[in-house]
Amino acid sequence: MNIKLALVAASAALAACGGGGGDGGGAGNAPPAQFVARDYAFIPTFTSSPVGVAVFAIDPSTGAPSAVAGSPFAAAAGTADVAVDPTCRFVYAADVFSGNISAYSIDGITGALVPVAGSPFSTSGSGAQSLTVHPSGKFLYVAGTAALRAYAINSTSGVLTDLGSQGSGASSIAIDPSGRFAYAGTNGGVLGQLSIPIYSINATTGALTSAGSGPVGNGANLIAIDPAGKFLYATTSVFGLASYSINANSGALTVVGPDISNVGSGNIAIDPTSKFLYVGNSSSSFISAFSIGASGTLTSLGLVQAESGAKSVAVDSTGKFAYTANIQTGTMSRFAINASTGGLTTLGPSVPVPAGSAQFSSPQALKIAHRAAP
Repeated sequence: MNIKLALVAASAALAACGGGGGDGGGAGNAPPAQFVARDYAFIPTFTSSPVGVAVFAIDPSTGAPSAVAGSPFAAAAGTADVAVDPTCRFVYAADVFSGNISAYSIDGITGALVPVAGSPFSTSGSGAQSLTVHPSGKFLYVAGTAALRAYAINSTSGVLTDLGSQGSGASSIAIDPSGRFAYAGTNGGVLGQLSIPIYSINATTGALTSAGSGPVGNGANLIAIDPAGKFLYATTSVFGLASYSINANSGALTVVGPDISNVGSGNIAIDPTSKFLYVGNSSSSFISAFSIGASGTLTSLGLVQAESGAKSVAVDSTGKFAYTANIQTGTMSRFAINASTGGLTTLGPSVPVPAGSAQFSSPQALKIAHRAAP
Protein backbone atom coordinates (compact mmCIF):
# COMPACT_ATOMS: atom_id res chain seq x y z
CA MET A 1 0.00 0.00 0.00
CA ASN A 2 2.82 2.37 0.80
CA ILE A 3 4.41 1.61 -2.59
CA LYS A 4 1.15 2.47 -4.36
CA LEU A 5 0.89 5.75 -2.48
CA ALA A 6 4.45 6.62 -3.41
CA LEU A 7 3.73 5.97 -7.12
CA VAL A 8 0.63 8.16 -7.00
CA ALA A 9 2.60 10.97 -5.38
CA ALA A 10 5.35 10.69 -8.00
CA SER A 11 2.78 10.81 -10.81
CA ALA A 12 1.23 13.94 -9.31
CA ALA A 13 4.62 15.62 -9.10
CA LEU A 14 5.35 14.84 -12.75
CA ALA A 15 2.00 16.24 -13.86
CA ALA A 16 2.62 19.43 -11.88
CA CYS A 17 5.85 20.14 -13.82
CA GLY A 18 4.51 19.12 -17.22
CA GLY A 19 6.27 15.74 -17.27
CA GLY A 20 4.96 12.22 -17.64
CA GLY A 21 3.59 12.93 -21.15
CA GLY A 22 1.41 15.87 -20.11
CA ASP A 23 0.72 18.65 -22.61
CA GLY A 24 2.37 21.31 -20.45
CA GLY A 25 -0.48 23.61 -21.35
CA GLY A 26 -1.46 24.66 -17.86
CA ALA A 27 -1.33 28.21 -16.60
CA GLY A 28 2.18 29.62 -16.94
CA ASN A 29 3.44 26.61 -18.95
CA ALA A 30 4.03 27.07 -22.69
CA PRO A 31 3.79 23.87 -24.77
CA PRO A 32 7.20 22.69 -26.00
CA ALA A 33 8.19 23.66 -29.52
CA GLN A 34 7.61 20.89 -32.03
CA PHE A 35 9.76 19.88 -34.98
CA VAL A 36 8.04 20.29 -38.35
CA ALA A 37 9.60 18.91 -41.51
CA ARG A 38 9.54 21.88 -43.87
CA ASP A 39 11.37 23.97 -46.45
CA TYR A 40 13.27 27.10 -45.49
CA ALA A 41 14.11 30.02 -47.78
CA PHE A 42 17.46 31.78 -47.31
CA ILE A 43 18.04 35.25 -48.76
CA PRO A 44 21.25 37.31 -48.38
CA THR A 45 20.41 41.00 -47.96
CA PHE A 46 23.73 42.40 -49.30
CA THR A 47 23.96 46.05 -48.16
CA SER A 48 20.58 46.49 -46.53
CA SER A 49 20.06 47.68 -42.99
CA PRO A 50 20.34 45.45 -41.10
CA VAL A 51 22.77 43.41 -43.19
CA GLY A 52 22.33 39.68 -42.89
CA VAL A 53 20.77 36.47 -44.11
CA ALA A 54 16.97 36.53 -44.04
CA VAL A 55 15.31 33.19 -43.25
CA PHE A 56 11.70 32.24 -43.94
CA ALA A 57 9.90 29.08 -42.82
CA ILE A 58 7.64 27.75 -45.57
CA ASP A 59 4.27 26.28 -44.66
CA PRO A 60 4.25 22.67 -45.94
CA SER A 61 0.60 22.89 -47.04
CA THR A 62 0.20 26.35 -48.52
CA GLY A 63 3.77 27.32 -49.33
CA ALA A 64 3.27 30.58 -47.42
CA PRO A 65 6.56 32.02 -46.08
CA SER A 66 6.90 33.49 -42.60
CA ALA A 67 9.99 35.21 -41.25
CA VAL A 68 11.91 33.21 -38.65
CA ALA A 69 12.27 35.00 -35.30
CA GLY A 70 15.52 36.99 -35.29
CA SER A 71 15.74 37.24 -39.09
CA PRO A 72 17.80 38.63 -40.74
CA PHE A 73 20.79 37.05 -39.02
CA ALA A 74 23.97 39.14 -38.99
CA ALA A 75 26.37 38.83 -41.91
CA ALA A 76 28.98 41.06 -43.54
CA ALA A 77 28.00 43.83 -45.94
CA GLY A 78 28.38 42.45 -49.44
CA THR A 79 26.84 39.04 -48.77
CA ALA A 80 25.61 38.08 -52.22
CA ASP A 81 25.03 34.32 -52.21
CA VAL A 82 24.23 31.47 -49.85
CA ALA A 83 24.56 27.69 -50.02
CA VAL A 84 22.85 25.09 -47.83
CA ASP A 85 24.04 21.56 -47.11
CA PRO A 86 21.75 18.71 -48.31
CA THR A 87 20.37 18.05 -44.83
CA CYS A 88 19.60 21.75 -44.19
CA ARG A 89 21.83 21.78 -41.09
CA PHE A 90 24.41 24.37 -42.20
CA VAL A 91 24.28 27.59 -44.24
CA TYR A 92 27.27 29.30 -45.86
CA ALA A 93 27.24 32.90 -47.11
CA ALA A 94 29.70 34.53 -49.54
CA ASP A 95 30.85 38.13 -49.03
CA VAL A 96 31.99 39.70 -52.30
CA PHE A 97 33.65 42.64 -50.52
CA SER A 98 35.94 40.79 -48.11
CA GLY A 99 35.89 37.45 -49.90
CA ASN A 100 35.14 35.70 -46.60
CA ILE A 101 32.67 32.88 -46.01
CA SER A 102 30.28 33.13 -43.06
CA ALA A 103 29.02 29.82 -41.66
CA TYR A 104 25.91 29.08 -39.60
CA SER A 105 24.17 26.08 -38.07
CA ILE A 106 20.38 25.95 -38.45
CA ASP A 107 18.17 25.32 -35.43
CA GLY A 108 16.02 22.34 -36.42
CA ILE A 109 12.93 23.61 -34.62
CA THR A 110 13.01 27.39 -35.01
CA GLY A 111 15.03 27.79 -38.21
CA ALA A 112 17.26 30.36 -36.50
CA LEU A 113 20.89 30.70 -37.63
CA VAL A 114 23.75 30.39 -35.14
CA PRO A 115 27.31 31.34 -36.21
CA VAL A 116 29.69 28.37 -36.48
CA ALA A 117 32.86 28.53 -34.37
CA GLY A 118 35.65 30.26 -36.30
CA SER A 119 33.31 31.98 -38.74
CA PRO A 120 33.95 33.85 -41.00
CA PHE A 121 36.45 31.73 -42.97
CA SER A 122 38.98 33.30 -45.35
CA THR A 123 39.26 32.57 -49.07
CA SER A 124 42.90 33.79 -49.08
CA GLY A 125 42.18 36.43 -51.68
CA SER A 126 40.29 34.10 -54.02
CA GLY A 127 37.20 36.29 -53.79
CA ALA A 128 33.70 34.91 -53.26
CA GLN A 129 30.93 35.39 -55.80
CA SER A 130 28.90 32.22 -55.44
CA LEU A 131 29.11 28.88 -53.69
CA THR A 132 27.63 25.41 -53.57
CA VAL A 133 27.75 22.34 -51.32
CA HIS A 134 28.64 18.90 -52.67
CA PRO A 135 25.66 16.48 -52.72
CA SER A 136 27.42 14.39 -50.07
CA GLY A 137 27.52 17.40 -47.75
CA LYS A 138 31.27 16.86 -47.26
CA PHE A 139 32.64 19.79 -49.28
CA LEU A 140 31.93 23.44 -50.03
CA TYR A 141 33.08 25.01 -53.30
CA VAL A 142 33.47 28.76 -53.74
CA ALA A 143 33.59 30.51 -57.11
CA GLY A 144 35.80 33.58 -56.85
CA THR A 145 37.21 36.13 -59.26
CA ALA A 146 40.74 34.81 -58.65
CA ALA A 147 40.13 31.08 -58.26
CA LEU A 148 37.80 28.26 -57.38
CA ARG A 149 38.35 27.17 -53.79
CA ALA A 150 37.31 24.07 -51.85
CA TYR A 151 36.66 23.43 -48.16
CA ALA A 152 35.97 20.29 -46.16
CA ILE A 153 32.85 20.52 -43.98
CA ASN A 154 32.90 19.08 -40.48
CA SER A 155 29.72 17.00 -40.37
CA THR A 156 29.17 17.71 -36.69
CA SER A 157 30.05 21.39 -36.31
CA GLY A 158 29.88 22.80 -39.85
CA VAL A 159 33.42 24.19 -39.45
CA LEU A 160 35.30 24.66 -42.73
CA THR A 161 38.84 23.41 -43.43
CA ASP A 162 40.51 25.12 -46.39
CA LEU A 163 41.55 22.64 -49.11
CA GLY A 164 43.19 25.35 -51.20
CA SER A 165 42.76 26.72 -54.70
CA GLN A 166 41.14 24.22 -57.05
CA GLY A 167 40.80 25.97 -60.40
CA SER A 168 40.59 29.22 -62.33
CA GLY A 169 38.40 32.20 -61.47
CA ALA A 170 34.68 31.72 -61.98
CA SER A 171 31.40 33.54 -61.53
CA SER A 172 29.47 30.46 -60.42
CA ILE A 173 29.83 26.73 -59.87
CA ALA A 174 27.38 23.83 -60.15
CA ILE A 175 27.78 20.15 -59.30
CA ASP A 176 25.89 17.29 -60.93
CA PRO A 177 23.63 15.24 -58.62
CA SER A 178 26.01 12.26 -58.67
CA GLY A 179 28.71 14.49 -57.18
CA ARG A 180 31.26 13.41 -59.80
CA PHE A 181 31.57 16.58 -61.89
CA ALA A 182 31.66 20.35 -61.36
CA TYR A 183 31.00 23.05 -63.94
CA ALA A 184 32.10 26.69 -63.70
CA GLY A 185 30.48 29.85 -65.01
CA THR A 186 32.91 32.35 -66.51
CA ASN A 187 30.95 35.58 -66.25
CA GLY A 188 29.97 35.54 -69.88
CA GLY A 189 33.54 35.33 -71.10
CA VAL A 190 34.82 38.30 -69.06
CA LEU A 191 37.20 35.88 -67.33
CA GLY A 192 38.64 34.86 -70.69
CA GLN A 193 36.73 31.60 -71.18
CA LEU A 194 33.89 31.30 -73.71
CA SER A 195 33.33 27.62 -72.95
CA ILE A 196 32.37 26.01 -69.63
CA PRO A 197 35.30 24.54 -67.64
CA ILE A 198 34.59 20.99 -66.43
CA TYR A 199 36.18 19.37 -63.36
CA SER A 200 36.07 15.84 -61.99
CA ILE A 201 35.65 15.59 -58.21
CA ASN A 202 37.59 13.24 -55.96
CA ALA A 203 34.90 11.75 -53.71
CA THR A 204 37.39 11.20 -50.86
CA THR A 205 39.39 14.43 -50.84
CA GLY A 206 37.05 16.84 -52.62
CA ALA A 207 39.84 17.87 -55.00
CA LEU A 208 38.94 19.17 -58.46
CA THR A 209 40.81 17.97 -61.55
CA SER A 210 40.35 19.56 -64.97
CA ALA A 211 38.24 17.39 -67.26
CA GLY A 212 38.33 19.74 -70.25
CA SER A 213 35.65 22.20 -71.22
CA GLY A 214 32.38 22.31 -73.05
CA PRO A 215 31.82 23.50 -76.62
CA VAL A 216 32.72 27.12 -77.31
CA GLY A 217 29.69 29.36 -76.95
CA ASN A 218 28.78 32.82 -75.69
CA GLY A 219 30.24 32.17 -72.27
CA ALA A 220 28.34 31.13 -69.18
CA ASN A 221 27.34 33.22 -66.21
CA LEU A 222 24.88 31.33 -63.98
CA ILE A 223 24.56 27.55 -64.29
CA ALA A 224 21.92 25.01 -63.28
CA ILE A 225 21.80 21.22 -63.66
CA ASP A 226 18.49 19.37 -63.73
CA PRO A 227 17.76 17.09 -60.74
CA ALA A 228 18.07 14.01 -62.96
CA GLY A 229 21.62 15.05 -63.87
CA LYS A 230 21.04 14.78 -67.62
CA PHE A 231 21.17 18.42 -68.72
CA LEU A 232 23.01 21.65 -67.94
CA TYR A 233 21.64 25.12 -68.64
CA ALA A 234 23.51 28.43 -68.50
CA THR A 235 22.70 32.08 -68.95
CA THR A 236 25.14 33.73 -71.38
CA SER A 237 26.90 37.05 -71.94
CA VAL A 238 24.27 38.11 -74.50
CA PHE A 239 21.30 37.53 -72.14
CA GLY A 240 20.65 34.16 -73.74
CA LEU A 241 20.10 30.66 -72.42
CA ALA A 242 22.34 27.76 -73.53
CA SER A 243 21.41 24.08 -73.21
CA TYR A 244 23.70 21.04 -73.00
CA SER A 245 23.37 17.31 -72.40
CA ILE A 246 25.77 15.75 -69.87
CA ASN A 247 27.70 12.55 -70.61
CA ALA A 248 27.13 10.43 -67.50
CA ASN A 249 30.56 8.74 -67.79
CA SER A 250 32.89 11.62 -68.68
CA GLY A 251 30.89 14.70 -67.70
CA ALA A 252 31.39 16.09 -71.22
CA LEU A 253 28.86 18.56 -72.58
CA THR A 254 27.07 18.44 -75.94
CA VAL A 255 25.04 21.37 -77.26
CA VAL A 256 21.29 20.80 -77.29
CA GLY A 257 19.86 23.11 -79.93
CA PRO A 258 20.65 26.81 -80.45
CA ASP A 259 20.81 29.33 -77.62
CA ILE A 260 17.54 31.02 -76.74
CA SER A 261 17.76 34.82 -77.00
CA ASN A 262 16.48 37.62 -74.76
CA VAL A 263 15.90 35.49 -71.69
CA GLY A 264 17.34 37.61 -68.91
CA SER A 265 20.25 37.86 -66.51
CA GLY A 266 18.86 36.14 -63.41
CA ASN A 267 19.43 32.69 -62.03
CA ILE A 268 17.92 29.43 -63.31
CA ALA A 269 15.56 27.21 -61.29
CA ILE A 270 14.38 23.72 -62.30
CA ASP A 271 11.51 21.84 -60.67
CA PRO A 272 12.19 18.48 -58.91
CA THR A 273 10.68 16.47 -61.77
CA SER A 274 13.01 18.06 -64.37
CA LYS A 275 9.95 19.08 -66.41
CA PHE A 276 10.02 22.87 -66.05
CA LEU A 277 12.69 25.59 -65.99
CA TYR A 278 12.42 29.22 -64.90
CA VAL A 279 14.84 32.13 -65.41
CA GLY A 280 14.78 35.32 -63.36
CA ASN A 281 15.59 38.79 -64.64
CA SER A 282 17.26 41.52 -62.59
CA SER A 283 16.17 44.32 -64.91
CA SER A 284 12.51 43.48 -65.52
CA SER A 285 9.39 42.29 -63.75
CA PHE A 286 9.05 39.04 -65.71
CA ILE A 287 10.14 35.42 -65.29
CA SER A 288 10.87 33.36 -68.41
CA ALA A 289 9.26 29.90 -68.20
CA PHE A 290 10.08 26.79 -70.25
CA SER A 291 9.17 23.12 -70.46
CA ILE A 292 12.04 20.64 -70.75
CA GLY A 293 11.81 18.00 -73.48
CA ALA A 294 13.10 14.44 -73.30
CA SER A 295 16.28 15.46 -75.15
CA GLY A 296 16.79 18.58 -73.02
CA THR A 297 15.35 21.03 -75.52
CA LEU A 298 13.41 23.95 -74.11
CA THR A 299 9.98 25.14 -75.23
CA SER A 300 8.88 28.59 -74.15
CA LEU A 301 5.87 28.82 -71.87
CA GLY A 302 5.93 32.61 -72.16
CA LEU A 303 6.65 35.33 -69.63
CA VAL A 304 5.26 35.35 -66.11
CA GLN A 305 4.41 38.67 -64.47
CA ALA A 306 6.43 39.18 -61.30
CA GLU A 307 7.66 42.15 -59.29
CA SER A 308 10.41 44.50 -60.42
CA GLY A 309 13.86 42.95 -60.41
CA ALA A 310 12.79 39.31 -60.05
CA LYS A 311 16.42 38.22 -60.31
CA SER A 312 16.41 35.03 -58.24
CA VAL A 313 13.97 32.16 -58.71
CA ALA A 314 13.70 29.00 -56.60
CA VAL A 315 11.34 26.03 -56.54
CA ASP A 316 10.35 24.27 -53.32
CA SER A 317 11.16 20.61 -52.63
CA THR A 318 7.64 19.44 -53.55
CA GLY A 319 7.58 21.20 -56.91
CA LYS A 320 4.29 22.85 -56.01
CA PHE A 321 5.55 26.38 -55.40
CA ALA A 322 8.02 28.83 -56.93
CA TYR A 323 9.47 31.95 -55.31
CA THR A 324 11.30 35.05 -56.50
CA ALA A 325 13.58 37.43 -54.63
CA ASN A 326 12.96 40.88 -56.12
CA ILE A 327 15.97 43.18 -55.94
CA GLN A 328 14.17 46.37 -56.91
CA THR A 329 11.25 46.09 -54.49
CA GLY A 330 13.02 44.27 -51.63
CA THR A 331 10.40 41.52 -51.50
CA MET A 332 9.84 37.79 -51.99
CA SER A 333 6.92 36.59 -54.10
CA ARG A 334 5.17 33.21 -54.14
CA PHE A 335 3.61 31.31 -57.06
CA ALA A 336 1.72 28.04 -57.50
CA ILE A 337 3.15 25.74 -60.18
CA ASN A 338 0.67 23.97 -62.45
CA ALA A 339 1.89 20.37 -62.38
CA SER A 340 0.67 19.72 -65.94
CA THR A 341 1.64 22.90 -67.76
CA GLY A 342 4.36 24.51 -65.61
CA GLY A 343 2.38 27.73 -65.52
CA LEU A 344 2.78 30.04 -62.52
CA THR A 345 -0.05 31.70 -60.60
CA THR A 346 0.65 34.42 -58.04
CA LEU A 347 -0.32 33.47 -54.49
CA GLY A 348 -1.01 36.12 -51.87
CA PRO A 349 0.90 39.34 -51.32
CA SER A 350 4.69 39.42 -51.44
CA VAL A 351 6.58 39.52 -48.14
CA PRO A 352 9.18 42.19 -47.36
CA VAL A 353 12.90 41.39 -47.31
CA PRO A 354 15.41 44.01 -46.11
CA ALA A 355 16.19 46.03 -49.24
CA GLY A 356 19.57 47.28 -50.39
CA SER A 357 20.87 50.69 -51.39
CA ALA A 358 20.48 52.48 -54.71
CA GLN A 359 24.00 51.41 -55.67
CA PHE A 360 23.76 47.83 -54.37
CA SER A 361 20.22 46.52 -54.76
CA SER A 362 19.06 43.60 -52.62
CA PRO A 363 18.10 40.77 -52.21
CA GLN A 364 20.68 39.25 -54.56
CA ALA A 365 19.94 35.54 -54.21
CA LEU A 366 17.40 33.01 -52.98
CA LYS A 367 17.96 29.38 -51.97
CA ILE A 368 15.38 26.89 -50.67
CA ALA A 369 16.29 23.75 -48.73
CA HIS A 370 14.28 21.04 -47.00
CA ARG A 371 14.76 20.12 -43.34
CA ALA A 372 13.57 16.53 -42.91
CA ALA A 373 12.65 14.87 -39.63
CA PRO A 374 15.75 13.90 -37.60
